[in-house]
Amino acid sequence: MFTDPRHERQASAEEANAAIRALVTAQGGRAWSADDLAELGRLRAEWLAAVRAQVTTAA
Repeated sequence: MFTDPRHERQASAEEANAAIRALVTAQGGRAWSADDLAELGRLRAEWLAAVRAQVTTAA
């Protein structure tokens, strides 16, 4: 099924943080594969975007 990315809801910083923590916990001390690192990078970018969306700029 095709999903239009313009209509996807952005995760909150808390949701993204929870996903990062779950991924790290699931590793259980094992070495990180390229796919694992790519997923971590994607989640970190999602978290960063959510944090930046919460920041208001001073006039």
